[in-house]
Amino acid sequence: MGVENTTDRIISYLNIPKTNYAIFLDGAWGIGKSYFVFNKLKSKIKSDVQYDIQYFSLNGVGNIETLKKQVLFSLLSEKKQMSTQILSVVSSFSSSLSSVSYVGKISGPVQFFANASHNKLLKVDIEKQMMKKLLIFDDLERVQSIKVIEEFFGFISMTFLELTDTKIMLIGNEDEIVKKTKINHILPLKKK
Repeated sequence: MGVENTTDRIISYLNIPKTNYAIFLDGAWGIGKSYFVFNKLKSKIKSDVQYDIQYFSLNGVGNIETLKKQVLFSLLSEKKQMSTQILSVVSSFSSSLSSVSYVGKISGPVQFFANASHNKLLKVDIEKQMMKKLLIFDDLERVQSIKVIEEFFGFISMTFLELTDTKIMLIGNEDEIVKKTKINHILPLKKK
């Protein structure tokens, strides 16, 4: 499959309003998959479909919690200033109430409400951020263990594909993944 054809298929995927699957860019080591993403695909995506791209390398990831933190930190850092302001207001309000002695009995519920409000705002903020966003996970075959690869598939499915309609692109060497896991085959860019 040529560069233009691959690019067109990825753009087509991004133009589908709701998807519940990821696409996979397969190729041998050293063939230029990452180069293609950074030097050809990224600008085309930004100009043609106005998607924001978040890139993550899975090289050396040893547990799923590390990856989750990396992804969520990256996504939240885009809105860090707004999230920090919200947290500051909620914390200030909560600590002001708890310092008043006769309000002590309601400070627990207020703290719970403040935390619940912050969590809800955070969830809405993340959902908004995920619109028109392509998450690219590279070096899938370089994850440290089979268990982490399996947990990774569950993580992207439950967190992004099913809940937020986020577009996901996986990059890797299928032959190496098959050697390392029980997965027999990964379907590369949907064939028609």
